[in-house]
Amino acid sequence: MRVLPALALMAALLSPATVQAQRGVARQLTRDAVSEFDRGNYAEARALFLRAHEAEPSARLLRGAALASFELREYALALRHLQAALDETRRALTPRQRREAEELLSRTRTFLGRFRIALDPADAELTIDLRPVEPEPDGSLLLGVGEYALAARAPGHEPLERRLTVRGGEDDELRLTMTPTPIALTHDPPREDVPLDPPPPRPRTLEAALLISGGALLLSTIAGAVWWRGRRVETDRCVTANAMAGASCLNLDVLQRQSRAAGATTILLAAAGLTMLTAGILRLTWGQEDDERTIACGFGGCSWQRRF
Repeated sequence: MRVLPALALMAALLSPATVQAQRGVARQLTRDAVSEFDRGNYAEARALFLRAHEAEPSARLLRGAALASFELREYALALRHLQAALDETRRALTPRQRREAEELLSRTRTFLGRFRIALDPADAELTIDLRPVEPEPDGSLLLGVGEYALAARAPGHEPLERRLTVRGGEDDELRLTMTPTPIALTHDPPREDVPLDPPPPRPRTLEAALLISGGALLLSTIAGAVWWRGRRVETDRCVTANAMAGASCLNLDVLQRQSRAAGATTILLAAAGLTMLTAGILRLTWGQEDDERTIACGFGGCSWQRRF
């Protein structure tokens, strides 16, 4: 039972020392904050003022943080710190400091716009310049003068983006209504049977080429037949001359070779011409449904193929 009184005595002895240590830390932080503020390092000064306020709460330290926020043009933070400094009773502001703080508070409000956000759907996630919003206790949104990018996201809705220009002094309601995402149809809707237009006739380029080529080859056959006949006549004369006494034909071998060549050429031209003409006529008689058929023709004949 003697332990509890001893602990209480030790706490009573250590408490003043702890308070003095915290005060020493707060004073050092305050000196550093004022030094940074005088050098124009307002972000560093504000951080030091707030740390000093945590060590030893003070309305004057909150006022210093408000002044640094105002210089940084972060007017919403400046307003919050000024209001807290005016409400703080520990190391309260002097009458002169209070008057200056109220004047700065009025000036800060001219650089702020207050907006009441109405989101549809209400559970949508709203960001400003890609950062989550920080609403005031009454749910409104304070924004300093400038340009802002608002973005709203919600399941089942199209993303919403909007630009907002704040000129200061606004007190408006801002409605952000999102559009539901269209539901994709899983089945095609029923439709009435519509007669299909007949397909356009396909070009008959191959058929025309076959007919023209076949006709040209048959015409060439006529010339070949004339040449073949002439060679045969000359060959017969040469043979007759060799059979007569006292006469001779020296180019019989040449005439015979020419006659055979003329005959073979004539036959090949006739076969090729007839084959091409037949192929062209057959393709012209086929319908559109037979377009998958192919025909391969050569001097030796034609072959039909079908692709599956």
